[in-house]
Amino acid sequence: MMAEENINYITEIESLKKDIRELEKKNKKLVDIQNTQGDLFKMIIHDLKGPVGEITANLDLLNCDKSLSELNREYLETAIMGCENLYRMILNILEISKIEEGRMILNKKSFQIDEIIKESIKKIKTIAKQNEICVTMEVKGEAESVNADQEIIERVLLNLLLNAISFSPPQSEIKIIAEPEGEKDFLKVSVADQGKGIPEEFKKKIFDKFSQEVKDGERIQHSTGLGLTFCKMAVEAHKGMIWVESKKGKGSTFSFTISTAERN
Repeated sequence: MMAEENINYITEIESLKKDIRELEKKNKKLVDIQNTQGDLFKMIIHDLKGPVGEITANLDLLNCDKSLSELNREYLETAIMGCENLYRMILNILEISKIEEGRMILNKKSFQIDEIIKESIKKIKTIAKQNEICVTMEVKGEAESVNADQEIIERVLLNLLLNAISFSPPQSEIKIIAEPEGEKDFLKVSVADQGKGIPEEFKKKIFDKFSQEVKDGERIQHSTGLGLTFCKMAVEAHKGMIWVESKKGKGSTFSFTISTAERN
C-alpha cells in the first residue's frame, strides 16, 4: 500500500515538473514576443521622428510666404500645430521609454523660469486662440533661476498647457503661476484651468498611461494619453514632485516643483 502511494506521489511530482517546464517555455516565448514587439514599436516611433520634423520645417518655410491669404495662413498654422503635436507625442513616447530603461540623461543648467513660460505660451498661442482660451502668467516675487534640463521642463509645461486647453471651455482662462515652494529650495509651477474638474477617485490614476475613467459603461478621459505620464516621470527624474488639485465643476490645477539653481 505504501509503495503504491509512493509511486502515485512520484508520478504526480513528475507530472507537475512537466507542467512547470511547459509553462516556463510558454512564458519565455511570450517574453520574446513582447520584447520583439517593444523593439519594433520603439524603432517605428524613432523613425517617425525624422519625417515629421521635416514636414514641420517645410510648413514653417511656407508660413514665411507673405503672399498667403488670411484663410490659407490659418489652414497652414493648423497643419503646423498638428505636426508639432504629433512630434511632441513621439518625443513623449521616446522619453518615457528612456526613463523606464534608466537611459535618460538630464542636461541641467541654470535658466530663468519666466523664459520657458513665455516660450511655452508662444508655442500654444494658435491652439489657444482657436479654442477661445486666454492664457496668462504670473511669477510671484523675482523671476527665479532654476537648475534643470531646460528642454525637458519646457516640454512638461507644454504638455500641461495642452492638457488644460483640451479640457477647458471656450472663453475661459488658463493661468500659469510660478512661486517659491518651501524654504526657497524649490520653485512651484502651476497650470490652472476652468474646466469641469477631475473626480476625487480618479486623481491617483491621472498620471497613469492612457488613464480613463469608466462611468456607467462610458469611458471618460481626463488627460491626453501619455502627456501626463511623461510629465510625472520627467519631474521625478529631477527629484521634484507633481500633483493635481481639482474639484468637480471648478477646474483643475496641475503643479510641479523644480530645484532652484545655487546662487553664489
